[in-house]
Amino acid sequence: MRYLQLIKYPLFQSLLLSLLLLNNWLVNNPNLIIADYSEWLLPIPPIWFTLTLLNIAFGIFVIFKKIQINNSLLLFLAVFIIFQLNNLSHINSEYIWNTIPDSKTYKLIGETLFECGKLAISCLEPPELQWPIGQPIISGFLATFFYSYSHYIYLILLLSSIFILGAISRKKFNNFYIFGIFYYFLMPNNYEITLFIVSEVPYLFFTSLYLYNLFNNNLRSAFIFSILSFLIRSIGLINMIIFFIFVLKKQKNKLINYIFAFLTICLFLSTYNLFVNDQFVISTTISTNIQGDSLYKNKSFIEFATSSFNLETLNFAKENLSRLYGDGSRDCRFRECFFYNPLFTKDGFPPDLLNANSIFGKFLSPFLIQLFKLTSPLGPYSYVPLLFLLLFKKTDLFNNSLIIIYFLSILLSIFTAEYGSRWWLLPNLLSIYLFSSLIFNLTKIIKKILRQIQNKFIF
Repeated sequence: MRYLQLIKYPLFQSLLLSLLLLNNWLVNNPNLIIADYSEWLLPIPPIWFTLTLLNIAFGIFVIFKKIQINNSLLLFLAVFIIFQLNNLSHINSEYIWNTIPDSKTYKLIGETLFECGKLAISCLEPPELQWPIGQPIISGFLATFFYSYSHYIYLILLLSSIFILGAISRKKFNNFYIFGIFYYFLMPNNYEITLFIVSEVPYLFFTSLYLYNLFNNNLRSAFIFSILSFLIRSIGLINMIIFFIFVLKKQKNKLINYIFAFLTICLFLSTYNLFVNDQFVISTTISTNIQGDSLYKNKSFIEFATSSFNLETLNFAKENLSRLYGDGSRDCRFRECFFYNPLFTKDGFPPDLLNANSIFGKFLSPFLIQLFKLTSPLGPYSYVPLLFLLLFKKTDLFNNSLIIIYFLSILLSIFTAEYGSRWWLLPNLLSIYLFSSLIFNLTKIIKKILRQIQNKFIF
């Protein structure tokens, strides 16, 4: 029996896999009658059911400390990639490149950039300077050399980003990182976003490398990756601001050098666009969104800033917040959906699958609904991110930086009428660290309270 204690069973990873397999089973069997057990339990039960029974058995051994738990981050990633490879293997590359307008536009601009050096739809068309130069380069390269496999490359970039934030969280909070990584892998929209050949995944990748180097106080490398994130998406300016704050705190004497280097790069890119694309700009993302998607149309940045401090603008931002992050914003709206929604179908009605007249359906339905609300988040769980504000610490600059990036990424997305759940990709990733930190600190507080109660009764 003592040999059992040498076993390290990946209980949490296996629980995650069983939940994802259950999800896949529900998505692929929408007309299944749950009450008819002979239809799906016999002669061979689905893998998720067998794995669940196995997890219960090993969980009992863990509770009685007969075996140990394997908390490997790589096994969490293995579960994710198995699930996603199964999903992506059924997707045609033509669908991926033409799912949303940005995918096709980035591809055309990138191909034109390689052909004649212009950021345009074609060499004969006027320039398209809405986006920075970074993503057109990536999309043009992938479309030219990896057209049919680009979504797998994006999956690798996403996995790398998850690994980096998971590794940082584990180093900071030890095995409490499990709460953050588990929370992340249960978020439905993390499984939809990898389809799109757009800027969010590369931005996520370079931002994660930037944060890794900030965490390790490697400011030179952090500067390089913050610049790359800025060249992918203009919102990367948040990373630059945080970087300059770090330099001010850590290496004050080098602040001017880094600012000069950043301005030199901006000047070079603007000069390139002046000579090739007839405009002295890095990109027009901010002005395009302000002039076309904000409450006050066709205003300059200064006019927008000075006229935005009023109740009407706050109501506009509130509506955007609800649309981007509220009820229904996490529901898959694409042709291919990988996650089961226990609240409503694409038609807006509650699914019948788990409402069947069966003990199994009645037990599983409330569980999946609450899990979906927590990881979306919906209802009362939508206030979970606000708890991250409680994590501010005067002496932990990195911790505070992640909180600032988290909330600024949300804040800057709600002042223009952008649509889609893709804005949550970076906040979702940062929640690996922040949710782990939240549980870690709550546990410390609870232990402290219990010790105080115990000491009170002893004395």
